[in-house]
Amino acid sequence: MIGENQKLIDLEEELLKLKLKISEYEKKNILLENILEQIDEAIYAYDKAGRLIYMNSVSEKIEGQKRDMLIGKKETEIWGTNLALTLLQDKNTIENERMYYTISNGKRVHIMHSMYPYFDNNEIKGCFSITKDVTQIDDMLLNIYELQQQLRTSKKTDIPINGTRFSLNDIIGESQIMKKCVESAYKVSKHKSNILIYGETGTGKELFAQGIHNAASNHKEPFIAINCSAIPSNLLESLLFGTIKGSFTGALETKGLFEQAGEGTLFLDEVNSMPIDMQPKLLRVLQEKRYRRIGDTKDKNVRCRVISSTNIDPAEAISLGQIRQDLYYRIATVTITIPPLRERKSDIYLLIYHFVDKYNKIFNTKFESIDNRLIESCNNYNWPGNVRELEHMIESALNLSESYEETLSLDLFPVLINNEDIHNQHQVSKVDCFRGIKKIDLNKELNNYEMELIKNALVDNKGNMAATARQLSIHRSVLYNKLKKLDMNLNKLTEYVLK
Repeated sequence: MIGENQKLIDLEEELLKLKLKISEYEKKNILLENILEQIDEAIYAYDKAGRLIYMNSVSEKIEGQKRDMLIGKKETEIWGTNLALTLLQDKNTIENERMYYTISNGKRVHIMHSMYPYFDNNEIKGCFSITKDVTQIDDMLLNIYELQQQLRTSKKTDIPINGTRFSLNDIIGESQIMKKCVESAYKVSKHKSNILIYGETGTGKELFAQGIHNAASNHKEPFIAINCSAIPSNLLESLLFGTIKGSFTGALETKGLFEQAGEGTLFLDEVNSMPIDMQPKLLRVLQEKRYRRIGDTKDKNVRCRVISSTNIDPAEAISLGQIRQDLYYRIATVTITIPPLRERKSDIYLLIYHFVDKYNKIFNTKFESIDNRLIESCNNYNWPGNVRELEHMIESALNLSESYEETLSLDLFPVLINNEDIHNQHQVSKVDCFRGIKKIDLNKELNNYEMELIKNALVDNKGNMAATARQLSIHRSVLYNKLKKLDMNLNKLTEYVLK
């Protein structure tokens, strides 16, 4: 009897513990739900079968429906997509992917979402997505571009009527490599073949594009430029081809950039960053020389020349899947390669004087000469940001200078001073460590060195990719490409940084 009473007491204690644990879980669950209801992003959660099991209030606003109408349904039934099951099978994640779809009331929604699996005791139980409605942002971008095109043709603006500011005569350089580049630009300007301009960031790709346009016989026609990296796919399609009023909710009668360019030039800047799903549409237009406004039933003829630019080598862009090979053959009838500043250092002297003269007028400074130490330091520097970096350095130096100074000295260039210190420390070259070794894999050693530089920069910037890219003087997209090319796992790098 005593034994049975003890068992009952023990059972009651276990039951009490269980109730307390359940109560604790319920409190945490309420807290979590309150948090999820207050955040700005829409949250969706799915079970292993791809069935929607949770939505917060923000997701109701995006979908235009109450969650009770959607919870319990499969993703395929609601949106016609199968992302959750694909993610669960591949055990992968989706980061900052754009999607566009039409909700039940006919409104077209633009979203940016990320999707991750969730686990219980190392077993995948489902996945969840964090979604941001970017419809208004995309609409504002479209309005900005439309206003920019109106400004280009406005008589009140100081921009020339054709939308350009530069000619080939504005290109500064007496080196043979630069002379040949400009000579090629003059030659191709006489014809309407499509041109691809390849050059690192800051080499002057748009300057060349505008110069080619202004050297052509149809230079009075418009020059229209668009940066492909800044525009999402569906918005880019509307911008390039135009829209018919009512083709989708809120759509107006708008001319696309192909139409606005007339018989002039359409410049596709950073075409390697164009969304991959947009590239077949552009390819077809370039092949057929015809396009159609969104929502229209009639084709229009392409009358303009297309000049494109890429900031990475075209062959590398193709291998990385950034440019379709068939599109490349259409946009690169002629390719012009602009040399980086480090390959034409004899031009640095001329460029410095040009920018000093420019900013003397702007800042009312009186620099007339350049210190030889500054010229020498410029020649020792690698110029990852090319001519643009040099101009920014000159502008910064003149901002910091005293009004009485007449000689531009090295003291006003902290980046160059720091580079000189490193240069002096490494007078005994790193190559010395390979002396006596009969065979060296140069590509492997260069890749290892590049990996170390990237790792160190990530540590310095606590894993912040944008800050790391700035420190390395490269664009953030270039940094991601290098991580991919060098097979550097981002998750492992994050662990390395946080050690």
